[in-house]
Amino acid sequence: MLKLPLAGLVVGLLVSSASAQSFKPQENGPDSLGSAQSFKCEAIWPTNNPIVAADPPDTVMVSIKFNEGTKTPFELKVVHVAESGEKYNPADEYRQLYLVALPDHRDYSWYGAGTKDRNLLIHKQLFEKDSSRFGANRWFYNEELFEYGRKISEFQNVCDKTG
Repeated sequence: MLKLPLAGLVVGLLVSSASAQSFKPQENGPDSLGSAQSFKCEAIWPTNNPIVAADPPDTVMVSIKFNEGTKTPFELKVVHVAESGEKYNPADEYRQLYLVALPDHRDYSWYGAGTKDRNLLIHKQLFEKDSSRFGANRWFYNEELFEYGRKISEFQNVCDKTG
C-alpha cells in the first residue's frame, strides 16, 4: 500500500487550491460583467420537445444590473422581439417574486407570478456554462411558464454579450 506523508498531501492540496483560484474570473478582469450587462439571445430550437411555446420569440434581449461593488443582481429585464420587430415585455404581465443568484456562479433566476392570474408562474434563467455545441463560457437564457404547477411552455436561447 502506498503511503503519502501528511505534509506532502497538505502541500499538494494547497497547490491545487491555488491553481484553481487562478481560473476564476477576476472581479474587474476581462470576464467581469461590471455593474450592468446586456445580451442578445437567439432560440436554440428546433427540438422535438412536446412542451414548446407555440410561438417562441425570434430574439430575446436580456439585461442584468448589479448592486454597486457586488455581484448581487437587483434587476433582470427581458424583452422578446418578433421577426416583425414588435417588442413584448413579459414583465408587463408578471410581478417579480424573487431574483436569485447562485453564489460564485454566473447563474441568475427570476421568478414571477401572473398579475391577472396568480396560477401562472414564470421562471427566467440567465446563466453561463460550457457547451459542446456552442463552445466554452457561453451564456444561455431559458424561460419556463407554469399553470397550476404544470409546465405549459418553455424555450431556450444561446446569448452573446452586447454591451
